[in-house]
Amino acid sequence: MAYTIVAESPGDIVITFTASGGEPHSIPLKSLTVQKSTDISKEYGTGYHQKYAHVQGKIDYEGDFEIGSWWVSEAENPKTWMDLIKENLTWKGVQGLSKEFEIMVNDVGSEYDRSLKEPTQVSSGTIVTYHRCLLKSDSLNIGDVGSTVSTRYSFSAFSRDPA
Repeated sequence: MAYTIVAESPGDIVITFTASGGEPHSIPLKSLTVQKSTDISKEYGTGYHQKYAHVQGKIDYEGDFEIGSWWVSEAENPKTWMDLIKENLTWKGVQGLSKEFEIMVNDVGSEYDRSLKEPTQVSSGTIVTYHRCLLKSDSLNIGDVGSTVSTRYSFSAFSRDPA
């Protein structure tokens, strides 16, 4: 059976973050961008002008996630989500330094009918997990009247599963 992950609204894909020793919290995700980078060194020999090998070195995961919604109710209020992140992922007494945390990206596990001919079942469960994350920065975006309010959090991760 083929599975397709579809997110048409911020509530379709959620992140569950857990700080070290804390409780898991799930928040609807507006977007997630993560880049894996690997240092590649070129090896050259004598008597030949072209490289003869690539040597793979350091691997790094850097990204950001964006949360946001309308200022509708307490449950959908971005300030509530910002408070959850601030209270659980940063140390209050140490000038707001980041706590180590884990991010799990999950879908909501409902069925989605893209066309009238053939329904597509959306897989339920974890899409990807980022381990030993630290927040690097955050930014608030308040758009035009009638648009959503969003906050983008940049982070660095130690590893991801699946790798």
